[in-house]
Amino acid sequence: MDRADVQRAFGRRVRTYRKREGLTQDELAEAVGKSVDTISNIERGFSSTRISTAADIADSLGVELRDLFDLPS
Repeated sequence: MDRADVQRAFGRRVRTYRKREGLTQDELAEAVGKSVDTISNIERGFSSTRISTAADIADSLGVELRDLFDLPS
């Protein structure tokens, strides 16, 4: 799995958990103090994120940080 695959898989996990919580991208962005564009780019796998932002996302989604990194091998 290369870096782009990891970014896309991470983004899919964020999107899945966000939708499960019934949040919009705008609501998640506000909760973590980032722009909607940033959340969109993360979910689409267009950009990576800092671990601190990933932790904020996990907290906002009510999941453990490791859950966002439970990527297929």
